[in-house]
Amino acid sequence: KAEPTRRAEIRRRFKDAIQRLERAGLLDPRAKKGRQALLSTAAPGESGWENVSKRYFAAQIPCPFLEAESCGIYADRPLVCREYNAVTPAAWCSELSSRVETAPRPARMSEVLAEAANAIAGTNHPCVPLTLSLEWSEAHGKTLAGSRDGEAMFWALLDHMETEGPPSEA
Repeated sequence: KAEPTRRAEIRRRFKDAIQRLERAGLLDPRAKKGRQALLSTAAPGESGWENVSKRYFAAQIPCPFLEAESCGIYADRPLVCREYNAVTPAAWCSELSSRVETAPRPARMSEVLAEAANAIAGTNHPCVPLTLSLEWSEAHGKTLAGSRDGEAMFWALLDHMETEGPPSEA
């Protein structure tokens, strides 16, 4: 567990990231806390995902866990970070380019876990961008709180892994 000073610094970085998302037009600053998605301004023929990805990348908002150009929680890093299995040189990650390649994965586990959690808790929450996770959990986290049967959770996870299948190539 992080010491109080470090925890406060990380929370400040999350707040700063959200303010930068608002200034970049990726979040509505008037929306109530607990936002779960970034705003798209996609033009005809452009996907919302592609539009948000480009604008987020252009804003150059660092991960709130980034410290001295390294992951400050590497051993405990979030699953969504672990899903980026880049196999090309790290220097290429500084550009939004199709030459950055990742190792294939059978499923996007962050999405599978979100679907399984929703099935178990009877909710319908989407995956949330990491920069919104603290705000979102403060507003909605109680809907997922509580004890659940471990075996039921295991089978729900497997069921959702089967239905996810391999991610489509973009």
